Amino acid sequence: MLQVPTYKFVLGCAMDDLMQKLIDNHPAVFKGEWPRGPSWLPAGWYPLCHDLCAEIERELTMEELEHLQVTQVKEKWGSLHFYCSGPRDHDIDLVVRRAEEASESICMVCGEQGKKYTDGWHRVMCAAHERRRRDGR
Repeated sequence: MLQVPTYKFVLGCAMDDLMQKLIDNHPAVFKGEWPRGPSWLPAGWYPLCHDLCAEIERELTMEELEHLQVTQVKEKWGSLHFYCSGPRDHDIDLVVRRAEEASESICMVCGEQGKKYTDGWHRVMCAAHERRRRDGR
């Protein structure tokens, strides 16, 4: 039987706190609200998401940002998924896609260089964190 890992053990962080920090640091993107869909942010990907939100803020005008809605932020199949709706006049999809692709080589725990591991659950971890996860520490 496939065992689903406990995210807080595997990722070693309070992901709700990081998501709230991202929301607080980017009021133009999130408007002070959580995305509509279930969202969580691994600690190692916080800098990547922070940079993504900052780039969105630079690309869009204030009027365009008013129409932007972040609908979900999560890990899926070992990579970041950042869903939003709103203005498509700019290369926002490209900016988001670049961040999602970059997440595939960034450790979800610490943000160092990582690689994708799969054993029923897809994740990106550095060798040290993958070894700790495998050893149950």
